[in-house]
Amino acid sequence: MLLAYWELRVPEPEDGRLVIRVDGRARDRREGRLSALCCSVMLLACGGGLDPIPQADAIAKVATTDNQTTPAGTRLPVALAVRATFSDGAPAPRTEIVWSILEGAGAQLSDTLSLSDGVGTAEVSLIVGAPGIYRVRAAINIDRTQAVTFTATAVDGPSITAVEPTTFAAYDTLVVRGTGLSVESIVEIGDTPARTLPGTADSLLAIVPPCLMPGSLDVVVVAGGARSNAVPATYTSSTDTIRLEVGEFRTLTPQSLSRCATFPGTGPGGEAEYVFAAQSASTILGDLVSFRLQSGSPPTPGPGPVAQPSETVPLDVQFHDWLRARDREHSELPKPGPVLRAAAVASVEVGDRRGFRVCSVLTCQDPEDFPSVDAEARYVGDHAIIYVDRDAPGSGLSSQQITELGQLFDEELYEVASAAFGVESDIDRNGRTVILMTPKVNGLTPLTDCADAIITGFFFSIDVDPAFANDSRSNQGEVFYAVTADPAGSEGCRISVDKLREIVPVTFIHELQHMVSYNQHVLVRQGAIEQTWLNEAMSHFAEELGGRHLLASGDTASFSRFVRGDLVNAYQFLRDAGANYLLFDDGTGTLRERGGGWLFVRWLVDQYGPGVIRRLSETGTVGVQNVEDAVGESWDRLVTRWFMSNFMTDHPDVTVAPTLEYSSWDFRTAFEALHLADPSRFPSPFPIVPPVWLGGNGSVTGTLLAGSGQFVQVVLLGNDDGFVIDFTGFDGEPFTTGAPRMSVVRIK
Repeated sequence: MLLAYWELRVPEPEDGRLVIRVDGRARDRREGRLSALCCSVMLLACGGGLDPIPQADAIAKVATTDNQTTPAGTRLPVALAVRATFSDGAPAPRTEIVWSILEGAGAQLSDTLSLSDGVGTAEVSLIVGAPGIYRVRAAINIDRTQAVTFTATAVDGPSITAVEPTTFAAYDTLVVRGTGLSVESIVEIGDTPARTLPGTADSLLAIVPPCLMPGSLDVVVVAGGARSNAVPATYTSSTDTIRLEVGEFRTLTPQSLSRCATFPGTGPGGEAEYVFAAQSASTILGDLVSFRLQSGSPPTPGPGPVAQPSETVPLDVQFHDWLRARDREHSELPKPGPVLRAAAVASVEVGDRRGFRVCSVLTCQDPEDFPSVDAEARYVGDHAIIYVDRDAPGSGLSSQQITELGQLFDEELYEVASAAFGVESDIDRNGRTVILMTPKVNGLTPLTDCADAIITGFFFSIDVDPAFANDSRSNQGEVFYAVTADPAGSEGCRISVDKLREIVPVTFIHELQHMVSYNQHVLVRQGAIEQTWLNEAMSHFAEELGGRHLLASGDTASFSRFVRGDLVNAYQFLRDAGANYLLFDDGTGTLRERGGGWLFVRWLVDQYGPGVIRRLSETGTVGVQNVEDAVGESWDRLVTRWFMSNFMTDHPDVTVAPTLEYSSWDFRTAFEALHLADPSRFPSPFPIVPPVWLGGNGSVTGTLLAGSGQFVQVVLLGNDDGFVIDFTGFDGEPFTTGAPRMSVVRIK
């Protein structure tokens, strides 16, 4: 596991990092060829037509992704990948690669067209069908003679031949016989995981879980992600005591809990301890439901639940939400047919000047809200160009500092983001992302807000969406707008050179993910923009990726700067999870809720591997459906396991299944270090401090917000009686909405 590294100083106050999507970069060392190609196309563009993005001359298989083997019905462990190159061997970004299945029954590709990323790599994931050989072809779209073929093999997965006995009750021991079984296999009864005892390749023992629906249920074995055939059996219990081993986890619906809500007591000298999580597994943005969780004596009547405490949202978050709302509107506009654009600029050199229009008020809309800026190119790299407003304060970055910043964007952060999320658009056909540093961004933050949050940069889809191809407000290209250094505060908040060098790179990679997301969802696949909760979660994960990349070279200070905002937000989310959504509605999310989203995506990657990020990005689906498609699991299972993982990960006293942990962070160690460094902001060593019910007696009421919930700890000492958990609506009546779930794990 990775321990948290950071400078032991007070973290920045909830980092004002106004994120903005950036779109447009591609490595291109053949400017002469690009210019000639554009000129030839312009001759054909009399009827209107976009200059084409240069496509690769050849592709080659990434050898490690070929000849994979996986059980039938599962996803290949690694995505199929090709590298696209030009004739001189240079990587060819944004090359359209078409994928097709040549052989194999029941296979599914994650997409039939993908774009090569900033280093020329394109990929898709493959889910195989029946056992046998599968062949997949990848070809350059404009020249399909340039193609390669992958081979994959689907082998027999687990198969059940018998279940004994065929009629059983809770806590009976089942013998499951079959083939392709293993000690890691899991037996599911009625979609509920059973406690599976160590077995052999042809026999497993499973303890029947309680609280199942009486009647016929299917028994299935899951091994390596593959599911066996279903064998029907009969469950006879209707009311049971829930007996859990230490470390055992169970999720129950209110309906099943109503049939068996009793937990056993302890004998002389015995102890038992449980952690409960009342949670909403709703898939509806902004959904909520009131609840009552109680055990023992009836609760003292109190005030009704509150949906969410009031919170002052920092200015930078408000502006960011406003931009994302405009992005959603833009994504829904009808896209025009081909339009005539000027030929791409063959090259840009340091010292070249260019004009821009820049959003200069918090709700910029009218043309006068986008004043003109005259800027000079100060850095030109393979993936990025830095322009500086000629009206920027004179005490800004030196030429050397601008070069260092450009190299960080160009040689480090860009490739990290592109490899993880895919490629952004290239509307202006210059193969690069423009970074414009202008005091117009400084001026967006009123002086009264400087102490709380500063708008440090942004991306605006108006610059890349074809609906604005002829709009004077658009700069017709991929632009990331950033603050300039202004130690004297002549244009707004005081921003020192050192401060700018710390905050702008974090904002850049955050916004670069937004830019890639807009391209992949809206421009490439002509679908809906990603839902804000997941879009923001991915951008905060991009920050972490940038920090980890720099940490790999020993730069612990930069790692701290990139991840500290996420850690602060995550701590605040967990400190009062019941007051925070995971699935917040568009324009309503707080920094704390973005912290919850980062935790969720971090957990997904820990559970399903880094390839899940690109599957979430390179798709036309959004939100919960996108998550389910990317990992092949139901939302209900994912969100309940994730939520309990936040309490159980690296727990000092109990070992739990890996599905209830983060593998990349020792969060208890990390948060304890933050607590020691800044106890006023991190008042406890671990943010989750649930109420404790001694002897199983207690009650809590409140509101469950979509994806989130509340924790309770129940402690039984020697000779304590058992207890009964009652989980209902706030009025004591059964739930009718909200997809409520009750999860429990025994920790002693």
